Parts: sequence; C-alpha cells; structure tokens
Amino acid sequence: MTDWFPYEEDEETPGLSPGETAFLAALREAAGRWPVPFAGSWAARGETEPSLLAVVSLIDSEARVSLGDFGVHVLGDRARGDLLHNQLYTLPDEPTGFAIDVTGPPQQLAAECAKWFEALLSKPVVHARWRHAGAVYAQLWSFGDTGEGLVQSYDAGSAPRHQEADLQARGHVRGRGWVQVAGIEAAPDEVRRVR
Repeated sequence: MTDWFPYEEDEETPGLSPGETAFLAALREAAGRWPVPFAGSWAARGETEPSLLAVVSLIDSEARVSLGDFGVHVLGDRARGDLLHNQLYTLPDEPTGFAIDVTGPPQQLAAECAKWFEALLSKPVVHARWRHAGAVYAQLWSFGDTGEGLVQSYDAGSAPRHQEADLQARGHVRGRGWVQVAGIEAAPDEVRRVR
C-alpha cells in the first residue's frame, strides 16, 4: 500500500487541529482505495496562509517534466482546490475549470476532495510533439480526454518558417509573447501516453 498525503510535523510547523487530523485521515483512507496510478502527494501548512494543503503532483517521469500541482486549501469547514501556483502553491486569482469549492464537516470535505483528486488522477495524460527538419519544435502535455493543456513549449528557431508569425497573427499568443501550440494546424508527429 502506498502512503498518500504524508504530513511532516516539526518544531516550526504547527500541529494539526482535530478537524485537520480527521480530514487527512479520511482523505488518506479514500485515497487508499483509488484505482489509479500513484502520483506524488503531500500535505503541509500553507506558508502564506494558515490553511492545510493537500497536494498531488503530476509528473512525466520519462521526460522529467512537472505537469502541475493540483491541491486543496482546507480552512475550517471549507476546502478550495485548483491547479496551484508551481512554487507558492497558492490558488489562482481566477478559478480554472479544475476548481472545487466545498463546505462541510471534515469527513464530508475529505470525501468531496477525494472524489476530485481521483477524477483528476483518472484522466489520461498525453505528450504530443511536433517536428520540423528532424528537430522537436513544439510540445504539449494535456489531458487526453478533454485536450486541456497542462504544459507546453514552442521553439520558434526550430519551427517551420513563418509559423510563429502566423500563430501570432491568428491570436495564438499569451502573456509576454508566449506562442500557444494549440494554434498549430498540423497533427503532432508523435503522441505518447504519459499516464
């Protein structure tokens, strides 16, 4: 049996409240019954807020790429979860399509969060790669059932000529000029199942 959501207490980390202890125990019990491949998980106290965090990390171990940390912040009788910031583990300013927001006693929170985690871990993850002149110029890791992207990369220097300008002209760019691979019209050259 694999241990899900380990919590390490030390001198600097406050102990768990009875409600947090009950939540973690119920979440771990439910996780022990999940029929999904194992993923890294942990529980900790939030650094910027007093909430208890329970987190699952999706990783492509073959490519050595972190695909995202999905977690819940539990505070009192409320649990809010989503795809977390990759270093601060905070919730996004605007909830994504992955968000969960539930209230109730610890066992009910744990049951709802366990269903949420299990649904995420049950989703297939695929890695698509596009090649040009023998070099990989674009990659996308996404949920295979919905196409929702997790991580992507685009190397304009290796891409087909004029493709970057075309993608930008069609609005497939975000933030500080990050080209979005969703605009590539050609089918990927390789698709590999990650989990």
